Amino acid sequence: MLYSNVVDRVSLRDNFKLGISFLFNNFGLSFRMGFSFGFLFSVVGICIYSLTRMGFYGIVIGSMITAYFGAVTNKAVLEIYREVSEKQSEMVQEISVI
Repeated sequence: MLYSNVVDRVSLRDNFKLGISFLFNNFGLSFRMGFSFGFLFSVVGICIYSLTRMGFYGIVIGSMITAYFGAVTNKAVLEIYREVSEKQSEMVQEISVI
């Protein structure tokens, strides 16, 4: 959220309003992404659970896998939302030109 404050150059309150309106405008997409990434995390969680049987090293490896997968998921969500936001901005610009 702080990243978008810097990029969008809006106050924290305005940024929160923008985020909530974007969420509700794209609720179906948000729900699908939450479900699909949640399912993938569940599958990865099963694999990580089996790593914990290795003891300390398994826990460390599992933590690294979880952190990496979390970073990849965050990047994917950011890219999807960015693409949707750009498409919506283009549509608004096309409408305003007409």
